Amino acid sequence: MSNALWRDAAGNIQAYTEDRAIHAKIRRSYGFKVAATYYEKGEVSALQYLVPAEYSRTVRRMFGVQIT
Repeated sequence: MSNALWRDAAGNIQAYTEDRAIHAKIRRSYGFKVAATYYEKGEVSALQYLVPAEYSRTVRRMFGVQIT
C-alpha cells in the first residue's frame, strides 16, 4: 500500500492512499473532500483527498509519511 502527501498551490495538503483502513477512518472521523478516485480493473484502487493545512500533523501521523 502506498501513501503520499504533498502541498498544492493553494497551501492545502493533497493526500493519496491505497489503504482501505485509512479510507474508512477518514470517512468515519473526518470530512475531507475526495479530490480524485483511481480505478484499476473497474474497482477503486486509491483515493486522493483535499486536506486543510491545519490537519497536517494529523494526516502525517495517519499516513505515516512526511509532506513533500
